[in-house]
Amino acid sequence: MSSSNETPSHSNSLSSHKKFYDFRVEDWYSCCYSTTDKSAEPLTFTTDFLPLTIEQANAIIHLYELFHKYPRQLLPGDVGLKLPEQEESLQQYIKQAKMNAMKRFSSLTSVHAIVSDFYDWEPNTFNNNTNNNITDSTGNNRRDYSNWDPILKNQKIFTRHDASLIQQLGISLQQKFDELAKVSPYPRMDGFFVRASTRSPKDGCLRHRQAFMEQLKLELEKNARESGRDIKYNEPLTVVRAFNAKLCIQNAMQALDLLVNSERIYADLFRALLFIDEQLKKEPQKELPEQRLVVRLFKKMSRPEYEFRVFVKYIEILKQHQVVGITQYFKTCYLEDLNHHDGSLREQIQKGIQSLAQEVSTRLQTTENFVLDVSVEYEHVLSEDGKSSQFKVTKIWMIEINSFSKQASPCLFDWDEEETIKVLNGELPMQFRILTKPLTLKEGRRELAKDVSEMLEIINGKPPAEEEDHDDGDHPSKKNCLVQ
Repeated sequence: MSSSNETPSHSNSLSSHKKFYDFRVEDWYSCCYSTTDKSAEPLTFTTDFLPLTIEQANAIIHLYELFHKYPRQLLPGDVGLKLPEQEESLQQYIKQAKMNAMKRFSSLTSVHAIVSDFYDWEPNTFNNNTNNNITDSTGNNRRDYSNWDPILKNQKIFTRHDASLIQQLGISLQQKFDELAKVSPYPRMDGFFVRASTRSPKDGCLRHRQAFMEQLKLELEKNARESGRDIKYNEPLTVVRAFNAKLCIQNAMQALDLLVNSERIYADLFRALLFIDEQLKKEPQKELPEQRLVVRLFKKMSRPEYEFRVFVKYIEILKQHQVVGITQYFKTCYLEDLNHHDGSLREQIQKGIQSLAQEVSTRLQTTENFVLDVSVEYEHVLSEDGKSSQFKVTKIWMIEINSFSKQASPCLFDWDEEETIKVLNGELPMQFRILTKPLTLKEGRRELAKDVSEMLEIINGKPPAEEEDHDDGDHPSKKNCLVQ
């Protein structure tokens, strides 16, 4: 790994392809188990990697485009002629055809059936209905496409060869899952997690809207029972926990369903393909440079919202890395225990993170700056007399490593804030940023993805009208942020 001491500034763009892929996935593995001492405690979850060929990456892109960019190709060629001035109806039919195709893919129980039961599958009748004609407002008969089950061979984006490539990728993924399960160090197998070298497919969870909404309802009910707290505490926490639950997959078919429905994965693979040289483009069976699938054992955390982003800078004068900034990762979540009056949990987390960062630095053997995402496990421990309790951090897990650049979300820091720049440049003392009070319902939902906000409104209704609107240009999380 090359040495780089770039620091964030207003002037440098930090957006080149090379910077985007600064940290190779191999570096993650060197942090998982000590390269010199195999008995050393792992810093992260059991991890392995699966290469992607150029043509496999293209196949994922093609299926994403069919589902989400050009779904009109799912309809028969004559549908436009049948509906010359009924654009609204046509869009409804396209939407339904897309949903039918997505459901057919996600309902597959085996990766071995992707070609036969997804691509080659044809309905027994035109639309599973004996009456395929309806009468429109002018009295003319026309075909009813509202329940159209797409015949994939009729479109030209996603080919049968693409389907066979995704099927083979699924078979390889399942083999990796089986191998990891055999060496699992955990007493209970929770499942698996898959991502690309650059990002996770977490946005793919939202493509199956009804399933995600049901998960949100479950998490809201569970959190309300366990905490007895007002709903404004519950919404941000349950969103994090719902995503966490959906990203825990049990088999390769579920993994593929996330990957082919993720705009994040689509964008990153598309970007990677743009940068391969012309000679490599002529050999699509070759591995795609800079991108692999990262396959990991999934360990369910009791408090997945206790995730932190850690900025680690190499201080040249000291010849060592130092933590220059820590922030809670989920900026809408009020972490109640972290705000406990004695500050003991925050102090333990800070010391543990600093120790972990030094160990990662030692194992990476680099002078580059980097960003760590970590997850904290802790428990309440009763005092000897049983009259009081205290917090005890039991484990800090490394989730991933990212480049120290503007492409890493600053969370409660702000790349456009002068103080952030000075702190993360090491010119000001280290800061630990957390929320000091819950956001209002309106503030919290404004920070969430539009789809998630809409789901919460369906489940819990609109925010109370009497809530004060603090939309004055600053993020509410910034105003409620404690700087230590």
